[in-house]
Amino acid sequence: MCKRKSISATEALTSPRSRVKAITERYYASAPRKSYFLGCSTGGYQGMMEAQRFPWDFDGIVAGAPDMDEGDLAVRAIWFEQNFLGRDEKPVLGPDEIQLVHQAALAKCDLDDGVKDGIISDPIHCSFDPKQLLCTAGKGRQCLTALQVSGREKHLRRACDLEGREAVFPRVLPGSEGNWVEAVEYNWGNDYFKDTELLNAPGKNWKYTDFDFDRDYPRSGAGILFADTNPDLRKFKAAGGKLISYQGGNDALEIPGAVVDYYETVEKTMGGRRATQDFYRLFLIPGMNHCTEGEGVYAFDYLSYLEAWVERGQAPGVMVGAHIKDLPKYGSYGLNTPLDPNTPVAFTRPVYPYPLHAKYKGSGDPNKAENFKPALSKNVVRSDTH
Repeated sequence: MCKRKSISATEALTSPRSRVKAITERYYASAPRKSYFLGCSTGGYQGMMEAQRFPWDFDGIVAGAPDMDEGDLAVRAIWFEQNFLGRDEKPVLGPDEIQLVHQAALAKCDLDDGVKDGIISDPIHCSFDPKQLLCTAGKGRQCLTALQVSGREKHLRRACDLEGREAVFPRVLPGSEGNWVEAVEYNWGNDYFKDTELLNAPGKNWKYTDFDFDRDYPRSGAGILFADTNPDLRKFKAAGGKLISYQGGNDALEIPGAVVDYYETVEKTMGGRRATQDFYRLFLIPGMNHCTEGEGVYAFDYLSYLEAWVERGQAPGVMVGAHIKDLPKYGSYGLNTPLDPNTPVAFTRPVYPYPLHAKYKGSGDPNKAENFKPALSKNVVRSDTH
């Protein structure tokens, strides 16, 4: 039987978390009962790092759109940029072609939830094939060239070298086409490789066209120093920690498949879906952009769901989000949750733990979350959880 060692006040202050608790106790005359972490993007990356490397720091963590392996994320960004702009630094797809691809993806998968609303509910399992847009005799102008089709096909699969060997990182999902231009403009892969000098000599004016997936990808492994992809979460689970991770389906900055890949690896490592969802649940939010906004719902009271799980044992079997009417750009980052009752809401939707997605019940107002139910795609292997 292990016995807890008593520590002195001086020893307690050697840990950053202990120092914060000591300050809190001094100020409020009582120690905090629970410690929570909530962050998105780099904040989500930090949350994952906490669960993996410092599993005793927090009772509960919300990690949104986590940068799954900063080094690999930079490589994913370079792959996206090369295939969007091409090596001549000119866009392969213009605004009209992007819209054409987007509408074709919606035509294929928009009704996966039973509602035609411009949102793909289960983008991970959408089997959209860009080849259907290839220009042939009689198609007129509503088609893509072979080069344009090839670029989109590469977006939809993992990167490969000239010998066909697959690089282990995820793809861009169907439905995210409206964010491609912003993703390229915000692409930080160039700065990452220039600043870290992993692949170039100091002072060289390195750019994305210099990255060679045959030569450079195997050498970019130094990025493991920044990785938050350790699937062994036994210590976090043993400490009683709870982890909620969420990812926008239309997020072209993070490339959503990354956290899905990670979650599936955790399931394999931790003993299956039931054992994993006892403490860790992933929510893929259809139509949401990077952390917030987008065509789907994006206003969620994540902290309340986490508190209910940690403090009352109520695991989040569903989270309900809202899409706000006439929201100013970037205003969603300042939204307070729970939402004020006077907040103008366009519609609400439920989001279920991956791999479940929402499906319309067939009756009732499709703008209300209560008229949806959980569904599992036909090509998803069922587990002991459901």
